[in-house]
Amino acid sequence: MPVDTIKIEGLRELQRTLKRLGDVDTVNAIKKLNRDAAQEAASKAQARVPVRSGKLRQSIRGSGQQAAGVVRAGTARVPYAGPVEFGGYPGDRPFVAEGRYIFPAIEEVRKELRTRYEKELARVLRKYQ
Repeated sequence: MPVDTIKIEGLRELQRTLKRLGDVDTVNAIKKLNRDAAQEAASKAQARVPVRSGKLRQSIRGSGQQAAGVVRAGTARVPYAGPVEFGGYPGDRPFVAEGRYIFPAIEEVRKELRTRYEKELARVLRKYQ
């Protein structure tokens, strides 16, 4: 399954350094930025997903971790999230590599997210100059 990411070179090293310096507030700010970005993309994915019962829509969620924002869909009770995203079960529909709801939602917010990350990282760097 393809993974769509916005990669920030050196983010983990920056966070380790900030922790060593005792700058927990900045580490938490980056974690919050990751969470907010993932939740925004998840919200846009919820608006795009096809709805029958609404269970798939409700299963889409964004979470933030120290090194990444993550958008997930599906649960044990909603095992069809992947097939709906990428084209159904074998023989059902053609495979769609770029996805149908999560990946397009991430692409939709990518430019704005990049700007947010740049501003936050610039703020961190100014703090230590």
